[in-house]
Amino acid sequence: MIRKTISEFVKYDLFRNNRGIVQISIYPDSLGGEKWYITAKIEDDYQRYNDVSSIIEDFHGDLIHYYYEDKASILKRKNRSENDKDKIRNCLEYAIGNRVYQRPTKKKRWSRLKMGERELGGVNRAKTGWPATKTVLFNAKGEYTVLNWSYGCSEK
Repeated sequence: MIRKTISEFVKYDLFRNNRGIVQISIYPDSLGGEKWYITAKIEDDYQRYNDVSSIIEDFHGDLIHYYYEDKASILKRKNRSENDKDKIRNCLEYAIGNRVYQRPTKKKRWSRLKMGERELGGVNRAKTGWPATKTVLFNAKGEYTVLNWSYGCSEK
């Protein structure tokens, strides 16, 4: 299922210039299974997450970054010291390398509100690439159902 999803991300040209990683957020299901939210990422936005995850896997040459979203994992990530979070970010940056685009830091830009007057305005910058997601529900037996997917302009 992971291999098929990565192939679909490539087919729909979601990894621009062969750059991108897969992010999987795993949520517990009330019936004992798991719900996976699979996303194609082409930017280094993991650097700006406050609760950065240290779980990364090389899957046949593709990188997968996992987030377990059960209460214990979320609490563990949020309670890390800033020093530990920085160490994890540096490790991820080393492992991911140039597989993603570096997003520039946010800066205030000049905007013109009235003729002749200048004032600092907010940042007007869209994310690069198309949004790509797939939601999969696993039952306790390990069988799965694809609940929905969206690859840029294609949806199901």
